[in-house]
Amino acid sequence: MPTEMEATCGSFLAHWMGLRNGARVPTVEDFLDRVSPLHAPWLFMAEIRGPDLIIRLEGTGLVGRWGRDLTGERLFRDKSPAFVAQVAENFRTVLEHPCGYYALNHYQTGRGRNVRVRVLYLPLVAKPGRLPRIVGYSVELQRRPLDDETSLSAARTTVEAEWIDIGAGLPAHQPNLPSG
Repeated sequence: MPTEMEATCGSFLAHWMGLRNGARVPTVEDFLDRVSPLHAPWLFMAEIRGPDLIIRLEGTGLVGRWGRDLTGERLFRDKSPAFVAQVAENFRTVLEHPCGYYALNHYQTGRGRNVRVRVLYLPLVAKPGRLPRIVGYSVELQRRPLDDETSLSAARTTVEAEWIDIGAGLPAHQPNLPSG
């Protein structure tokens, strides 16, 4: 775990690790049966379908942050194929290695305010025949003023990212830093 992981991201990682039941990675079912109420509003679950990332679960806090419920839709559908490919490659690494992904993203609101968001992605084991799944948790590092709009703009830059060792070591390559 990074030495300076944001506190709620660290507690989400601890919760996820507690769901493993002796396995390296918890199952989708174990995760859904024991979702943490503290983290639930800021969770999403996505699956990789070819080049696309499909949202399968979106917490209520993220619905507000993202401006609408994207469940069943493509994540980053308004981004370039290159941006989506970089995120998908990070997701695939999390699933195939397996490991965690911890990053700092910068967004800009429509009123020009900068918002920093910490994100943590972790793998989940899917039943045979189902697409792999990632669970993500995120937290805004500073509160936006009440007069600011509720959703963040489409402009997103990952300014730093690292892999998290969950028991299988770390990938040899660095994570992508998608921007767009």
